[in-house]
Amino acid sequence: MTSDGKQSPPFPSATKTALWFAFLTLPAAVAAYYRIFSGFAEWDDEGTLMMTVRQYLNGARLYEEIYSGYGPVYYFYNALLRSVTGIAVNHNAVRITSAAVVVLCSLCCAWMVLRLTKSLAAASVTHILVFRALVFFGNEPGHPQELCMLLLIGLAASGMPSKKGTRQAALAAAGALAAALVLIKINIGIFTILSVALAVLFQTPRVPVWRAMKWAAGAGALLLPFALMRGHLNDPAAQAYCLVITASIAGVLAGAAALADAQPLSLRECLAAAAGFAVTFALVLLALVWKGVPMAATLNMLVLDHIRINVNQGFWYTAVELGRIWIAWALVGLGASVMVSRALLRGDRNVYRMLAPFQILFGGCGLLISLFVPRLLLGFVTPFCWLLLCHGADASPRQTHARILLCTTTVLQTLYAYPIAGSQTYFLRVLLILVAVILLFDGLNCLPRTGTLALEIGKFVRPASAVTLAVCALAYPLFAYRARMLYASLTPLNMPGAERVHLEKGEAQDYRWLVDNLRQHCDTFIGLPGIPSLYFWTGKPLPGLVNRSPGTLNYDNWMYTFSSDQQQAIVDELSRHPNACAVYHPSGVDFWNRGKLDVRGWPLANYVLTEFKTIGRTGDYQFMIRNGRRLELPAGPSPPTRPPA
Repeated sequence: MTSDGKQSPPFPSATKTALWFAFLTLPAAVAAYYRIFSGFAEWDDEGTLMMTVRQYLNGARLYEEIYSGYGPVYYFYNALLRSVTGIAVNHNAVRITSAAVVVLCSLCCAWMVLRLTKSLAAASVTHILVFRALVFFGNEPGHPQELCMLLLIGLAASGMPSKKGTRQAALAAAGALAAALVLIKINIGIFTILSVALAVLFQTPRVPVWRAMKWAAGAGALLLPFALMRGHLNDPAAQAYCLVITASIAGVLAGAAALADAQPLSLRECLAAAAGFAVTFALVLLALVWKGVPMAATLNMLVLDHIRINVNQGFWYTAVELGRIWIAWALVGLGASVMVSRALLRGDRNVYRMLAPFQILFGGCGLLISLFVPRLLLGFVTPFCWLLLCHGADASPRQTHARILLCTTTVLQTLYAYPIAGSQTYFLRVLLILVAVILLFDGLNCLPRTGTLALEIGKFVRPASAVTLAVCALAYPLFAYRARMLYASLTPLNMPGAERVHLEKGEAQDYRWLVDNLRQHCDTFIGLPGIPSLYFWTGKPLPGLVNRSPGTLNYDNWMYTFSSDQQQAIVDELSRHPNACAVYHPSGVDFWNRGKLDVRGWPLANYVLTEFKTIGRTGDYQFMIRNGRRLELPAGPSPPTRPPA
């Protein structure tokens, strides 16, 4: 009971909640299934990742015989998954796993919101919005981002346990998850380490050593956007991105200073997080050593190669769509955070009631943006993530750790869209959606429940919750129906291991024509750029030496990722195959060639364009054989979309 007679909202019945989400999950799973099997991205990250996983499962050594920029935890996860299910690595199995991860992520996010708001309507809205946001999984099924998303949500959820006995284990789990993320995608991992460190350090006792560590971590967080983006700060979009995120981090630091020490962590709990990280990190590296992978090769592939490709080259960059107007909005957010923090440090608890209408308006606008213009979530929500810490003067301090961990994780992960703002921009929207939903219901819970306003709110909230639940219940069957209709309107690909995949008719015909001719006329082949899925469908071996670094040519964008020496090694091996063929995809080269470099500057690309000739075309694909070889092919099923290069 609060001072104004307001009671905390009751927690929904566990049985009813479980039944409700089981009811939502069935049509969500159907929609996810049809959605994931509709379409195929021509850049073929799907085939690239599948090929590296197949090589690993076949016994090749990571980072010596397998070229991959992703950490070992991703491969351990796939090995465990395939050993438990007994299913081979193919497009059908990978896409079913992706659909399952979508459903699981949606459920976990809904559970977190339920714990923080005690509202089944809020949890249901979260479920459906996150499900919609994860549509980008369909462009790159099996990508490490799926596992990263699952682990990141798990890390945010690790803040929920509040009892002394379970909180220590939860902090150890948070440290372990941060280590796992570092060893999948190093940039996501670095942001996660810093977010966990800030969440822990802002809840330590106010003694000099902890205070020094806290502000050192805070300074590091503030400098991180500038250090990360320094190579592109001449670009107005990068400037806006950098300033918005820096102001947002500053707002979190200001808010945490006043609000994050309501229930300080003990020394043992702080050490548990560090121990969880250290033990997990060490065990994974020991597993690599046990499998015969040199640490030098691991460092080179996961760190130095990333610097060479993404930092030193400079042009592997796609700007985030973030106008300068968002800088002003971010500064407003920072100013509001400082003012609220000062008021709370003075002991003014009325600020919670003053903030409530703004939280309602802000959360409501955030939900509308999530539905209609989700690309604006980054600029709109991020500067006010600190409001998560303002959850009411009478709110339970048990939520403090959960909220600051979600707050720091959400803000710092928005840096993930640099330097490539592709699917990364979709990835970071998930946690921003959670923030918007929670803030809306925080505002509703902070409004006074007495007087005329209380009666009006009472009349509105209950019917609105019922309508929300009804809309969510109807939305998933509609999603499933629309996904099923789209799937049925497409053409089956009918390739080995990809029988369930449906594509546009022209795309399906192009791939069938390529596969038929590659099977009949080639002992191996090279894609310019790479199309690794064709190796699965044709059964042809990859070019390159299996037992020599960098291994066989398993990548789509080998032009940028493989060095000149590595490409020359592929050329030397490919020259031993008189019946080798090539598949040239000019628009695919343009897609990957962000720096607009001379294609013939790449040794392997120059070899293909010099030593091979085009004898057939389908769509934008050219089928090529060696210059001295004679072969005639029937015309492809669709005309070329552009003149040959």
